[in-house]
Amino acid sequence: TYSSDDVQIYLLDFASMILKNFERLKHVGDVITSSDEEKLKSFFKKMEEELIRRKDKLAEMGLSSYSAYREAEEKEFPQIIIMIDNVGVFRELFSSMDDKLLKLARDGAAVGICIMVTALQSSGLGYRYMSNFPKRLALYCNDSSEYSSVFERCRTSLNAVPGRVLMSMDKSIYEGQIYVAFPAEKEIDKVKEIRAFIEEINHKDVGVGATKIPAVPNELSLEMMHEMIDPALMKPYTLPLGMNFDTMDIDTINIANFQIYGVCGTEELGRKNFILYSVEELLRNQDEAPINLYVFDDKSEELKILANRTVLYTTDETSVLSFLRDFFAKMQERKVQDVTTMPLEYVIINSQAAYELIGNDQELVDLCVKCLTECQQCKYSIALTNLPNVDLQWNATPFVKLLKDAPNLFVLYQMQDIALFLPDIAARKQYTKPLTENEMFFK
Repeated sequence: TYSSDDVQIYLLDFASMILKNFERLKHVGDVITSSDEEKLKSFFKKMEEELIRRKDKLAEMGLSSYSAYREAEEKEFPQIIIMIDNVGVFRELFSSMDDKLLKLARDGAAVGICIMVTALQSSGLGYRYMSNFPKRLALYCNDSSEYSSVFERCRTSLNAVPGRVLMSMDKSIYEGQIYVAFPAEKEIDKVKEIRAFIEEINHKDVGVGATKIPAVPNELSLEMMHEMIDPALMKPYTLPLGMNFDTMDIDTINIANFQIYGVCGTEELGRKNFILYSVEELLRNQDEAPINLYVFDDKSEELKILANRTVLYTTDETSVLSFLRDFFAKMQERKVQDVTTMPLEYVIINSQAAYELIGNDQELVDLCVKCLTECQQCKYSIALTNLPNVDLQWNATPFVKLLKDAPNLFVLYQMQDIALFLPDIAARKQYTKPLTENEMFFK
């Protein structure tokens, strides 16, 4: 019997979902189903990293295979077994990950990553897959031509006996019978047998258990983010954004490097929550990273809760014109000053009426462009936090149009509803799952 330190299993169930019953087995890292798109992405990222890590280790040791690695009594890398039930559905639902699975099938065996797949028909695999799976099994098929597809030039067929199988071994084809692990006839009784088996194996296992696949939690707290972030990345004015769905890492930005950025979104998805979180998180580190906060709010006083934390809070959009003139002049002065110990000048403009007023003042827009061009190291940031969801190129005010050349946009709209810019075809294909509250796109 192998411990969970020796063998780790990952189950990808795109069929009956009965494999979910094995989640509690210590040898099983995770069971992934068709509804776990983020976890599936994270799984392939983890396997790609593991493949590289193992290749480098074997090359460093001068070994050519995983079997030689185990013969050397090395135990850092356990055998990894990936089982995919109904690979045809996987290929249909997640075609963008097809090449990732093929790479694992092609390169994984040499470093101890083995893949087992099932398919209802040989067409569910295709030639590219079949060529990477030299060991094959075929149960009874209604269409006898399937045997020839699975085994080249095979003239043998099977009787309709449950568990009867053809298998290829050492370039020969044999007929065999598959072992029934859980013989109960009713599914509920079979599940009970599975759970009893898991309990027995877990009790005997001396390993620490298989490594789990990182996934985006249903609720991501600030404490969780700080635990996951490399402390070396947390420089002054660094803001943890959240977990990246593609990398499963915590993304951060440094507001001091964002001279101008925009936020566009709905209240249902949490636009206001994001604004307030950003400010609160930055103000939390005032001692190490001082900030002067200025808020130009709209008439609804959406951000009034910040009023006592600011140098200036106002709903008078006309006052933004004189303020920005003085502000840009101040930034020009900072060009020749040592700004190391100076506070970050952080301006939030949360009023669409203010965007219109600024856009109608071409001289002020020109001053803003000059400041963005010449004062990049002057410790300031201008946040346009109430952007209308209109095309930046054609329908935005001249002031808001400045964002089209600054790829710093936080968008809390569903992919199909984004009008601010046109998401490319690749993005539309990749991000098909609807956003939920406090999820966003970052461009």
